[in-house]
Amino acid sequence: MSPSYKTKGKTIGLLTCFLDNCGACLQAYALQSVIQSLGYDVQIIKYTEPGGYYDTTLKNSSRLIDLLRCIKNPDFRNAYSSGKYRVTSFNKFRKKYLRFSAQEYKTYLQLQNSIHDCDAYVCGSDQIWNPTFYNRCNPAYYLAFVEDNIPKIAYAPSIGIDDIPEQYQEEFKRYISRFDSLSTREQTGVEIIEKYTKREATLVLDPTLLLSGEDWRRLIPSKKPKIRQPYLLCYLFASHEYYDPVIDRLSKALGCDVVIIPVIDREYTVKHYKPVGVGPIEFVNLIRNAKFVLTDSFHGSIFSLLHYKSFYCLKRDSDANGNSMNSRLYNLLNLVGLRERLLTQEEAMTVNYSEISIDDYRAITGRIKELRERSINYLKNALRDQRL
Repeated sequence: MSPSYKTKGKTIGLLTCFLDNCGACLQAYALQSVIQSLGYDVQIIKYTEPGGYYDTTLKNSSRLIDLLRCIKNPDFRNAYSSGKYRVTSFNKFRKKYLRFSAQEYKTYLQLQNSIHDCDAYVCGSDQIWNPTFYNRCNPAYYLAFVEDNIPKIAYAPSIGIDDIPEQYQEEFKRYISRFDSLSTREQTGVEIIEKYTKREATLVLDPTLLLSGEDWRRLIPSKKPKIRQPYLLCYLFASHEYYDPVIDRLSKALGCDVVIIPVIDREYTVKHYKPVGVGPIEFVNLIRNAKFVLTDSFHGSIFSLLHYKSFYCLKRDSDANGNSMNSRLYNLLNLVGLRERLLTQEEAMTVNYSEISIDDYRAITGRIKELRERSINYLKNALRDQRL
């Protein structure tokens, strides 16, 4: 994407997630790229305080914990080995594609007490506004450290749940009131912001959808993965026992092998093929070349859409669970008219699997293009309105 106009070297500071999760890294890259395409310099503020989303990454990186688990259970030896290659893939991606601030901030206090020289700040995307991740509204992701006179813009932060728990409501309201422009990536988020602040928020796309499938294809190798074709790709975060029979049932219906991108320990013990060292680039390439995708991931669903893949998304949580993240999946699939691709356990065990037709994808692509233009215009106008 090339810059559409000049902004006299204005610098935008971006607060977002970028650790070892494919969706997190890819959305950070996408948002950085779009802001750059609007003519601004961008630096991702390298804030890596432990907590919430980051805990799993940091705990899994403990060599002592991993070593003890390998000794107790040999099945995890492959996980330990694969995990090292996976971290290498993420490090390469960040080094090559993400532009970070010179200083790294490992606590909010460090961030708050430092001098920042950006002309404006954008926070987004991913579930940075989900207070259940951090047992608080994390002030860093609400740009609480930014002075009142510096523009603060929210681009597609996800609240991720259906409502703000009572103990966080006042904090949430206080932080939100300081923003100059508000948007979120879920309709429930729009409603939550209006409920607690009486302010309007714009519904926008996740940053990964701001780039086209062709944009993403330019990033990935021309070679196909070294996997016997065709294959069912599974990218699953939950550890539900019913996932295994669903995988078997779907692979038999499709008549193809199973490839699993391992996310949780249990997946290293299953019989199916597990590629080693899957980082963001490998993730996109595996989806691009799959025959069918089975996922319970928001970004697994998005990249299936971007590459015209037939897919099903399994509900990771029950809708009755107050901390359920299903709202973001409902919103995404409703936007493109594919609500029926989100399955409960019972539906996954009984559904007659079907593919998404080319005609359906023509309509989906048109809808995404329309929403993409609207979302980029929100970001362009939010920055221009601050006279940057």
